[in-house]
Amino acid sequence: MGANFSGATLVGSDLHGSWFFGANFSKADLARADLHGASLFGSDFVGVDLTDANLSDVSGHGASFVGATLTRANFTGANLLGADLVRVAARDAQFSGASLLGADLNEGHFERASFKGASLMGADLLSADFEGADLTGANLAHANLAAADLAGARGLTQAQLDLACSTPLTRLPPGLVGKPCHVGPNVIVLHSTQSAAHGAAHREIYEYRLP
Repeated sequence: MGANFSGATLVGSDLHGSWFFGANFSKADLARADLHGASLFGSDFVGVDLTDANLSDVSGHGASFVGATLTRANFTGANLLGADLVRVAARDAQFSGASLLGADLNEGHFERASFKGASLMGADLLSADFEGADLTGANLAHANLAAADLAGARGLTQAQLDLACSTPLTRLPPGLVGKPCHVGPNVIVLHSTQSAAHGAAHREIYEYRLP
């Protein structure tokens, strides 16, 4: 808890299944590291290098990856609820089946990344680049697509866009039309109940303002 790995060199390290709470990995080198199944709750990965790293099935509620290098990183099945992926370089990354509910992907580079079957419900994709990305079956309900570049995205349908929020600056594939952003104070409130360490139940409440 609260461990400091800032600036550490952990290339190829085996951290799978580890549990980190509020840990600091800022600017660390975790290229090719194995973190699959790890818990990263509220941890700081700002500016970290996760090139070719395996983060499949991680639990990363509220983790911050601002400015991180996620090239070819594997986030398949990851739970990144409310995670911060602002300005990440995630070209060729795998987010298939991942939960990015309420995540912030502002200005991120997701060229050729896969979001097949991923949940981007309530996520903020403002000015992000999805050239060549695969969005087949992705849930874009209440997602903010303002100024996002989706012109070269694959698997995107009108039905998906009808549930999201777009602006005139949103770039879409030919033939698809964005839905104007909703103006108002609406929020989406999520309730989840999990088991605590001693078997007692506790409740976590997340609130996101819809675009």
